[in-house]
Amino acid sequence: MKGKTTQPIRHRRDGLSARYVRLREQERDQEFAEWYWSGYDQDDYDGYDDFDDWDQDNMALIGEHFALVRATFYPNQPLRALRRFLSEPLPSAEPMLPENLASDELIQRLAAYLSRLVDTPSDSQLTEEIRAALGDEEARQVIAQHLPKSAEAICLFAPFWCRSPLTWSPDSGVSLQEHLFATYPVPAFLIEALNNPIRFPDYKWLCWFILLGRSASLKAAGRVFGWDIPGKFAHFLQQVPARTPIEDVLLTGEMLSCPFSPKQACLYAEVLRLGGTETDYQRLARDGSYCLDPTDLSVAEDDFRFWEGAVCWLIRHREELSDTDAGRVLAWARHCHTEFLAGHEAAFRWVGRSVAATVERARIYHDQQHARWHRWHYYAWSAHGWDSAGASGWSITELTNSNQLIDEGAAMQHCVWSYGWRCQAESSAIFSVCYKDQRRVTVEVNPKTGELVQAHGLANRDPDTEELQIVAIWLQALVLPSLRPTAG
Repeated sequence: MKGKTTQPIRHRRDGLSARYVRLREQERDQEFAEWYWSGYDQDDYDGYDDFDDWDQDNMALIGEHFALVRATFYPNQPLRALRRFLSEPLPSAEPMLPENLASDELIQRLAAYLSRLVDTPSDSQLTEEIRAALGDEEARQVIAQHLPKSAEAICLFAPFWCRSPLTWSPDSGVSLQEHLFATYPVPAFLIEALNNPIRFPDYKWLCWFILLGRSASLKAAGRVFGWDIPGKFAHFLQQVPARTPIEDVLLTGEMLSCPFSPKQACLYAEVLRLGGTETDYQRLARDGSYCLDPTDLSVAEDDFRFWEGAVCWLIRHREELSDTDAGRVLAWARHCHTEFLAGHEAAFRWVGRSVAATVERARIYHDQQHARWHRWHYYAWSAHGWDSAGASGWSITELTNSNQLIDEGAAMQHCVWSYGWRCQAESSAIFSVCYKDQRRVTVEVNPKTGELVQAHGLANRDPDTEELQIVAIWLQALVLPSLRPTAG
């Protein structure tokens, strides 16, 4: 065109235009993401189904974490993101963690490293340290072959290996995770935990493995990491058996066994520490609402004290209770506690309760549940227009008559069936939170203020982080705006 000069296309030294390189790198980024996610079962990764709902800080951290994984575990992936993580040349391999490292020093090192890994995964020095500890590609291949579900996390903690994966043999009689991290015996449930996926940023059980495998004090570590580790807890943790018996109700009714999860193992150890036996553990484990991690400081104080009181009461009256009576008492007590938290009843206290009176009160509650079809009136009420369903698979639906409440209560094993009169009186609104048509949480909302009154899963268990997040987003996006007065 007249009056304009044509500028030559600038090429890189390798002969590729900048635009071509940019587009090709974007394509490779997408290919890597698809390949990375394809290696997981969807059930293993439910926690990250709703990335769109995370706040920007969390999203940024997750992105940095994935880039760190790519830079360390998949160093041959030609990704644009690696440029800000790596400097050349790569450092040479460093020696393994010294076997004579003092317990206190190991705790401080691990705590500082975990803080860097979770809070600043984009630190280029951290990337180089991990790659230096990993060594050559063959080490990564050994871990990926024998620990496919947890390989990335185990490689991220390569600076805490005490042996190389290249010196391990499948015929040695020692698991690969023990070979890498442990010089002392480690509880069997932790070995199993490292066979399963380990998701950023929840590295608690991997840290436990490292600490116990080097004979470090879990109680001392708890003060640094923020775990609630009571005295002698670690001693009883070592007594947890490798597998837990479960009743195969759906098939034969016989007792089978499966590996303890870390939460189950902590529950078992705390029951033993408080003077209980396997019988007491089994009675608690049959009711999902009592299966909590007693070392988790995020458990609300009221919930933990109620739980601890239940454990001590069961232990104290073990011989006077049948399994049926114990189950009914636990269900009734949980109902009373959740009603207290919702502001509907007085606080429940375990202290001073005799066995006879408690069992009788629990029996009445149990009979009321079974007779609900005949004992409760039929109610119906208008919906508030707060139902929600998205492409992510989550849905939130208001229950608008007694039959729906009865179905919800039967499916979720709690007392929401008795809330019909409250809903009709406009003092409560009940919603069923489902994921892919499966009930996950029942929610009570104050219809006048939009306040979340209570939320409970199966058998009155507390909602997990993802479920609470879904409910919070729904309240903020749909419920609360509809109750705000409109201008003019």
